[in-house]
Amino acid sequence: MEERTNHYSLRPLELKDADRMLEWMQNRDITRFLQIGGPETTKDHVLSFIQHSAEDQDNLHRAIVDDTDTYLGTVSLKHIDREKREAEYAIAMHNSALGTGASADGSRLILQTAFEELGLQRVYLYVLEENQRAIRFYNKMGFQYTHSSTIEHKGKKKTLMWFEILRDARPAVSEN
Repeated sequence: MEERTNHYSLRPLELKDADRMLEWMQNRDITRFLQIGGPETTKDHVLSFIQHSAEDQDNLHRAIVDDTDTYLGTVSLKHIDREKREAEYAIAMHNSALGTGASADGSRLILQTAFEELGLQRVYLYVLEENQRAIRFYNKMGFQYTHSSTIEHKGKKKTLMWFEILRDARPAVSEN
């Protein structure tokens, strides 16, 4: 099932996405705030992730693609809890897609899936406090700050900021 908005749509991950996925996963600028990826990530790791994502009942990973079906990034609902009716949101984009609107379109579509298709009530995320670009984006998408916690990330103590968006509290998100 393909969903569409503007120039970007979501579809299941495909093996043909592996090379572009590997590019962002090996890009230190993209992964410096993430718990995944890095130069040690291999194509075999990416191919395995794509293959397993098709069978995964607890996580929903979708490719954000343009009109030519070019993979631009991955947007996910992770740890889907059907009893609590909540899931964790995650997104990672290929460097070429930053600033194009693909992230916003992909996010709107995955949130629509969460609330309208899966019947979830809450989608949450966490982000390192120093990742201000991401925090601005999450605020723009309608996520609200809830609390902070502390973790060790890449050998250093860091502050995590937690955000959520509730089904009944979703704002009208501008297309720009």
